Amino acid sequence: MPTFKIAIRKKQLRSDGTVNIKTRICHQKKTRYISTKYNVLPKYFDAKTGLVKVGGSYDKDQVARMNNELIIQTGIMADKAQRLKDVQYMDIGSLMKILRDKHREYDFYALLDERIDNYRRAGNINYMDSFKLTKSILEKFTGSSLLPLESIDYNFLSRLEGKLRDRKLKPNSIGHVMRNIRTLYNQAITMGLVDLSFYPFRKYRIPKEKTRHRTLTDTELATIAKIEIKEPLMAWARDMFLLSFCLIGMNMKDMMYIEKIEEGRINYKRSKGKRDYSIKVFPQALHIIYRYPGKKYLLNTLDNYADYRSATKRINKKLKDIADLCKIEKEVSTYWVRHTWGTLAQQFASLDTVSRALGHRPVSDITMIYVEEDQKAIDQLNHKVIRHILRTPPSE
Repeated sequence: MPTFKIAIRKKQLRSDGTVNIKTRICHQKKTRYISTKYNVLPKYFDAKTGLVKVGGSYDKDQVARMNNELIIQTGIMADKAQRLKDVQYMDIGSLMKILRDKHREYDFYALLDERIDNYRRAGNINYMDSFKLTKSILEKFTGSSLLPLESIDYNFLSRLEGKLRDRKLKPNSIGHVMRNIRTLYNQAITMGLVDLSFYPFRKYRIPKEKTRHRTLTDTELATIAKIEIKEPLMAWARDMFLLSFCLIGMNMKDMMYIEKIEEGRINYKRSKGKRDYSIKVFPQALHIIYRYPGKKYLLNTLDNYADYRSATKRINKKLKDIADLCKIEKEVSTYWVRHTWGTLAQQFASLDTVSRALGHRPVSDITMIYVEEDQKAIDQLNHKVIRHILRTPPSE
């Protein structure tokens, strides 16, 4: 449990020679301080008792009132910490935010703002935008800048879902918003900001929509690969799509940030899931890479676009044009690459090998010999998939 004591920091002298009286919090072998409204000359503070002594500009009655108020304030903080669920597992940063009332116990938006700020500082733009959208939806729904945690109950969530359905949002989009709300509500319970008895997700069920298969047939992919394209941007979008396919469905963000090829392989940590990957680069991929040499990264995409999101947006727009040109009545986008590779790969290997290639199987503690054999099987599988598409005739 954290400990609390009234203290001063003698080295932090003010211009008039006084120091601020603070509440010192020690937790998990770390110390933090919260300032009070009182300042005192160091010689009139008893460090052992944590009390102000009579002298200087304070008389006996003033000192008594000051000490009484400081003791009460420190006691309130200690009581607040004691009521927190699992405080022993909480880091001191989270504890200090609660003690400083940065998390107002009645306001769900405070949790949202902190989560958004954390993602912003971490550079995780996608998650940041997701929670910003959730906040915007809630503000529009409630019409208020305050949202008490206790007001988020079964009826609240049901009415919110109804409003979002009226706006023609798909079940998956509604579910995304509701999961964000649930994530922060669970955080609030862990931090002791709301009682578990109020938990609304026992009764409320988040809507789900069956995931659509985003796959192209052998013939459709072969048509995209072989159809004549004269417009440079369409040709570039097609190349990025095919390069991703040759790299086992690597997502656009990871592909655009590749720095180099090492011993014929691309080694990287996937941005989604943070797992390490190593992919052999076959000639079909090299031909595309050599067409777009970059200054800082392997590809020149980020030499021409501000960030990977704007580049991906342009690729997806051109992929729709390519699908029209190929007479493919599907909403083709970069998301289709990984699904398509996985579906086609099942023609040549077991589902277990395909899963390992896509990184769906957790890494276990096995010897490097087996890891190398496993990677060899994945390389061979990817080579078969690439050659299969090259040999598949396009539609006429």
